[in-house]
Amino acid sequence: MNLSEIILICAGLSLDVFAVLVCRGALISCVEKKRMGIYCLIFGVAQVCLLVLGNLVTWIPFVAAFSGRIEIFWKTISSAIFALIGVYLLSKAIAGKPFFESRDDSIQILSLIVLALLTGLDAFFAGIGFAILDTSLQTEMIAMLIITLCAVITGVYTGYRLGSEQRTKAYAIGGILLVIAAVESFLRFRGMI
Repeated sequence: MNLSEIILICAGLSLDVFAVLVCRGALISCVEKKRMGIYCLIFGVAQVCLLVLGNLVTWIPFVAAFSGRIEIFWKTISSAIFALIGVYLLSKAIAGKPFFESRDDSIQILSLIVLALLTGLDAFFAGIGFAILDTSLQTEMIAMLIITLCAVITGVYTGYRLGSEQRTKAYAIGGILLVIAAVESFLRFRGMI
């Protein structure tokens, strides 16, 4: 898997974070550096840690023993993981559940951690897919961290300026990016491109 595919997948995963922070940004009365730092720290650490945990799953002896023998199967599974995450984000965009905005300037660390872990579940599964495709963990981590921090900052400002209606667009774009990356990955290892 090359760098552009890694960036594409990380961008798709981070748009889930973007959508959540659009909603948080729509609730605050002003954007403060302290609040932004807390959001960046919590969501950045959660995304990267869950990505690494997903990678570590493939180190379990049972999984590692199988991965060498049936490489094409695992690569197909990894492409399917990316595609399913993309379809999940697209379904969230289509559902478009209403979100009611009311000012809330409190910083609830525990609820932010729970949100970060929930949005990071797709990063966990993507970590499994990345490991199966034998990509560089360091490259994945750096790309995920940088793109997540950008998603946090732009998400908060977008929500603050425009409100929460932008989240469905973020889900749709993230889903499309992940499906494209999955198809490209599948075609690449099958030797079609």
